[in-house]
Parts: sequence; structure tokens; C-alpha cells
Amino acid sequence: MHQNSIGHAPEGKYGFHVSTYQGNMPQNNTWTDTWEEYYIRGLKDFMKQEEAVHGRSVELEELLSPFFEKVVPRLLRPLEWGEKKIKPCLLHGDIWYGNIAEIAGTEKPIMFDPAGFWAHNEYELGSFRVPRYRLGLQWLKEYNKHFPISEPQDDFDDRNLIYSMQAFPSSLSSLKMDHTHFCASTLYPSNKSIRQQ
Repeated sequence: MHQNSIGHAPEGKYGFHVSTYQGNMPQNNTWTDTWEEYYIRGLKDFMKQEEAVHGRSVELEELLSPFFEKVVPRLLRPLEWGEKKIKPCLLHGDIWYGNIAEIAGTEKPIMFDPAGFWAHNEYELGSFRVPRYRLGLQWLKEYNKHFPISEPQDDFDDRNLIYSMQAFPSSLSSLKMDHTHFCASTLYPSNKSIRQQ
């Protein structure tokens, strides 16, 4: 899907023509000219939805201000410079083992329950880093055999870390945040422990 769609996004923009959903959480897919703008808006939207369920977190707000002002621009802005500028490709948007199966008797994979949008292809790989989702680094390495790492390649692991933050349980704890899964925390409001993981 990534290889066949790259370079075919409407007007070369990031987003989608309708809202899509992760569970019952809508994604604001309004078109943007830059990947950085789309990514920041998406993460902030997930955070607002989680805050509506569990209330405000002053600690999270303090940590995310420098994240949005310094970390994200440092990692995503270089993707849009020079000859190797990224092009949006169509993503499934919610890849994890619960949305992947094998067609009976064929050994062919099938993916379902998409939350699609046009984005940086590496965004899809955020869930691969999450041990709970059983995909793992071997899937990541195999993917990169077929689709090269974007430049600057030295930033790949850091980009993958911030991409895992959007909706997947990830290494938010490495940023000293108490929110580890915006999506699950929002989708399961009665389970207060998710916010504290």
C-alpha cells in the first residue's frame, strides 16, 4: 500500500477527505501542506480527547510545550527539505496485531479496521516498537528492506519514538510523562490505571 500510493496524495497534502476513527476517537484529517503540521495537530487532538475523559494534567502540559516547540520541529522539519523530501503515502493508520490476520488456507495477510490518511510512511511503524503489540523490531527491519528509511536516517529511531506516542502505548515514560496511551486511556475511561502506566 505504501509503495503504490506514494506520490499520489491529492495535491501532495497530508490528511484525508473525511474523518477516520481509532475506536470511537475521531481523527481530524483536515488537509495540511506539511507533515509537521499534521502530526502536531493529530497528537494535540488525541490529548484533548484524553483530557476530556480524565481531566487536565499540569505535568503533561509542562512537558509537551518544549516537545511541540523543539523536539517535533527538530525531527520532522528536515524531512521536508532538499531533494529527498518525503511525499505523503496512504497509511492503514491503526496497525497492530488485532487488525492483522491471515486469510484462511492461503497464508496471505489481511489488514482490517483502518483509520486511513495520507502521511509520512514511517508513522505507520510506531506500533512496531511497542512490545505489547507483538510486531517488534523484526517487522520494522523487514519493512525497511522494502521501503528505505527517510533522510536524515540518523533520526529514524527518534522519529519512530515520537510516532509511537500518537496512539500507542510507548516510551512516553522516557519523556517522564505519566500518560502512556492516549487512545486506550480515552477509549476505556473506567480504567484509571491506563493513564498512570
